[in-house]
Amino acid sequence: MHFPTHLPVSESVPSAPAPRAGFSLVEVVLALGIVSFALLVMMGMVPVGLSTLRDAMNDSVKTQIVQRIAAEAQLTPFGQIDDYISKTYYFTEEGIQQNSRNGQTLFEVTLQRDDPVYPNSDQVSDLTNSLTAIQIEIARSGTSLPKTHHVIHVANSHGAL
Repeated sequence: MHFPTHLPVSESVPSAPAPRAGFSLVEVVLALGIVSFALLVMMGMVPVGLSTLRDAMNDSVKTQIVQRIAAEAQLTPFGQIDDYISKTYYFTEEGIQQNSRNGQTLFEVTLQRDDPVYPNSDQVSDLTNSLTAIQIEIARSGTSLPKTHHVIHVANSHGAL
């Protein structure tokens, strides 16, 4: 009997099983865990983002209020500035001025007149007839949040009184 000394490779070595396509259960569970953790972190950032957005909107409205008051003060005759600043002003969340405080009031604005002061200057008495400083204080209605302070200067465009 004759036995072949050479066998073809395909006949002598059994082939490895064909690789399967797809992911194992462990891989899928790990991927879901990572994605879930990432989504949880992102959902935790939503309240922080909303709070920051609300603060930015309030700061924008406060800036609009200061600009409005500054423009009105510039248009008020210099001799009547004290009448203009003797009131409390009320504004809504959108910066709309109201006649009195009500349920929509979000900001209360008070004004105070000060003598203007220039650095290294002792001439305050000479400036009071030509320039005044108005302090603007904006408070959030019904809260103890810190008030914001602004100062504007109003010139007497008609000369001394």
